[in-house]
Amino acid sequence: MSLDDDEKAQAEAAFLREMEEDHARRLARLAERESKAAARRAAGAADDRQVALTELREDVQARFYRERGYKQWTDSTGRTEWVPTEEYAWREKARGRRRRRGPVSEGPAWGPARLWPVYGAAAALAILLGVLLAR
Repeated sequence: MSLDDDEKAQAEAAFLREMEEDHARRLARLAERESKAAARRAAGAADDRQVALTELREDVQARFYRERGYKQWTDSTGRTEWVPTEEYAWREKARGRRRRRGPVSEGPAWGPARLWPVYGAAAALAILLGVLLAR
C-alpha cells in the first residue's frame, strides 16, 4: 500500500515535529547539565576555600598556644584541646593512676579456684544420671 501525497506530507510533518521536540529536549538537558556542572565547580571552589581557611586557623592556633607554653591534650575519645603545662602534667598524672589501677571490671568473679566445686557438682550429677539410666 502506497501513501498519497497528502498523507505523505502529513506524516513527514509529524516526524519533523517529533524530531524538533526531541532536539529541543536534548538541548535543554545539555544546558541543565552544564549549569549543574558550573554550580558544582563553584561549590567545590568554596569547599577548597573553607578547607584552606580551616587549615590556616589550626596553624595559627597551634603557633599561638605553643608560644604561650600550652600542650596539646588528646582525651580518651580522641578529641584534642590545648591546655596549660600545669594542667597537662596533672592530667598525665591522673591518667597514670588510672592505668596502674586497671579497669573497673578485671574479669569474672568466678576465678579458677572457685570453679572446682561447680565442676565437682557437675561430675556427681553426671555419675548419678549414668547410674540411673544404666538400670
